[in-house]
Amino acid sequence: MKNLQKGFTLIELMIVVAIIGILAAVAIPNYKDYTVKTKMGAAVSAVSAIKTAVIEKAQTDGVSLGATGATVISADGEFGEIGQKAITSKEISKTEIDTAGAITITLDKNVGSDVDGKTVTFTPIAANGVVQWDITTNADNTAVTAYLTTIDVKDNAGKTDLTTVLTPANLEPKAVE
Repeated sequence: MKNLQKGFTLIELMIVVAIIGILAAVAIPNYKDYTVKTKMGAAVSAVSAIKTAVIEKAQTDGVSLGATGATVISADGEFGEIGQKAITSKEISKTEIDTAGAITITLDKNVGSDVDGKTVTFTPIAANGVVQWDITTNADNTAVTAYLTTIDVKDNAGKTDLTTVLTPANLEPKAVE
């Protein structure tokens, strides 16, 4: 009688383990980058309300954002003057604002490697009635810098070109028809 083989041979099992190892070696770093970018997106989104409030306060007071000596709020950290509170979240441990309207967030410890405690600064720049935000960071994580680069497109002069662009026309309330 013939002896039928049951189960897998050692070489077949070793091949399967090697394939799984190769897939894991590629997938795990990509997954980490994805989660860091997602958390950065949440942090940047959380700052949007403060950015809008800074622009509205500057327009109400007739302050030209980004001009030398421009003062949007009377003292560093005075979020009440713009009708906002400092933000803290799973991604942001601290939010600061200076008198010129520049917003700095300190990233919390759960965002990703090389990111814990690092800062991201949003500096307003205004030209011809258009407000844009220059975004800088001290984080060395490539996923963070890649994400911030996609939302902070620079022109040849090094200035922000396509970040948040708000003009007085699109800040005014729309009539309901």
